Amino acid sequence: MSLRVILRRPGHRRLWPIGGKESHGLSASFAFVGQIVPETPEFTDSPYFSQAGNTFQRGMIEALLARGVHVQAVISGPPIPSFPRHRSLACRGGPVSGPGGIPIILLPFFNLGTAKWLTMGCAAVAEIIHWAHGLAPGKPRVVLLYNLSLPPAWFALAGARLVGARTVAFVADMYEPGEIAPATMKRRADFTLQKRILRHLDGLIVMSPSLARRQTGQRQPLLVDCAIADETLRYLDRRSRAEGRAGNGMVFGFAGALEPHNGVREAIAAFKRIADPGLSLWIAGRGSLADETRDAAREDPRIEFLGQLELATVLARYGNTDVLLNCRITRSGCLLNAFPSKLAELLASGAVVVTTNVGDLGSELGGKAIVVEEGTTEAFEEAMRKAMAMTPAQREAMGLAAREWIHATRSWTVQSDRILEYISSQVLAPRDS
Repeated sequence: MSLRVILRRPGHRRLWPIGGKESHGLSASFAFVGQIVPETPEFTDSPYFSQAGNTFQRGMIEALLARGVHVQAVISGPPIPSFPRHRSLACRGGPVSGPGGIPIILLPFFNLGTAKWLTMGCAAVAEIIHWAHGLAPGKPRVVLLYNLSLPPAWFALAGARLVGARTVAFVADMYEPGEIAPATMKRRADFTLQKRILRHLDGLIVMSPSLARRQTGQRQPLLVDCAIADETLRYLDRRSRAEGRAGNGMVFGFAGALEPHNGVREAIAAFKRIADPGLSLWIAGRGSLADETRDAAREDPRIEFLGQLELATVLARYGNTDVLLNCRITRSGCLLNAFPSKLAELLASGAVVVTTNVGDLGSELGGKAIVVEEGTTEAFEEAMRKAMAMTPAQREAMGLAAREWIHATRSWTVQSDRILEYISSQVLAPRDS
């Protein structure tokens, strides 16, 4: 049953599961605390907005609801810059309709400096208490966090403790200040608090194998390195079958944040070193390297800079692309606790994917992608030439193998089952006395 409409009970800020049955015997009530926002210009124009992060959170919530899980509140701290970079000094918050019709409670906060974290954290505690009010006594309660920085996880943990709920955090990104996050005193303090809270959580789900290996204790974290919505998988399947590849020349594509750690400079340099007029490269995204990317497109007519595109437009582009590039620079120590969630999307597209060995997935991607061990210009050039040397049949076979692997192992249907099994057996299981 397609999850298109989520019913709201009048007078309550709650979601109710539609379709499916309660999975893994879970009868718990869930509250989700994250950064999911409506995909409107008010939020998507923010430099802190992540399309991949928003899509990931939506996929998780919808997958849990489709499994009959009682996700009864979605609480969000909108990722916007502090005043004066953002026009609002005081953000009122309130109920809004999010992506896919998900009802969201945006937290109110004073949008200035440390007060932003404090006021948003207090608002998160209040919303968790509001969620728990009226729940059936004795029924297990779970607060599911997405990342730890905003809303501040310590406040969410305190709210969960107040209402007798278990706390599970899904850590997608945890950047050490210095290369991606600025090395300010505030960022360093926030990173230290994030590391310290991990041992106080009842459950931990991580996207980074590095972070999973660093956690010790009785309850080991669950690794969920990437996931993709079943609806997106079906869309990509239809696009590939319906349209195939366009034109006679080979088309390369890059979609993602235009930041140094995503390897866009190296990808452009590698492409330029291949003097073949029949090649083309499209680049979609925004970030600090947008002007540099625009200049590269002016200098080389084979490069097309598209700027920021809606997700549906990006997915449609995949259908006319031969080789997709995931150039995350893995040699950076700051990226050990992060994972590019877009990789699942690329592998499901049916195109050949050139990727660095993110998340130590290289051993699983044999025959499914061209894996680059070093994120250098020379390595990317070699991988591009390898893709060019493949016959159309070989490229099609590689794309199909990758898509089948994603369907079998990384769909939200599969990953949500793993998450629910983990919560049931590790988080809600009776604790040793």
